[in-house]
Amino acid sequence: MSKKGLVYAFVGEGKGKTSAALGVMMRMLLCGEKVAWISWYKTADWPISERAAVDFFPNLEMHWGGKGFYIKGAREARVNEGKVYDTTTPDIHSLAAKDCVRLAREKIASGEYKLIVFG
Repeated sequence: MSKKGLVYAFVGEGKGKTSAALGVMMRMLLCGEKVAWISWYKTADWPISERAAVDFFPNLEMHWGGKGFYIKGAREARVNEGKVYDTTTPDIHSLAAKDCVRLAREKIASGEYKLIVFG
């Protein structure tokens, strides 16, 4: 028997994509469902508020596999005045993203999660 599911795609420039994904995540968590959050561009060292969600929900796993946003020509790593700058080379960005895709596939194959957020 095949399993059916939904795919939400929040795309576009500017703000709102993470907030929309957090809303879907929150609904699942409050229903007691298990959720995995896999970020393929945000890094574990960024001071972002959504990282604190794991302190409140034991049914949430958050993985921060990214190396930052890729900005062509900007190789300096820093967070300054709310602006995030590129942290590494395109090759390292690519390897980090591929590792996150591998992790997402593992989480999907496990069948343990009601929701997997990948972004």
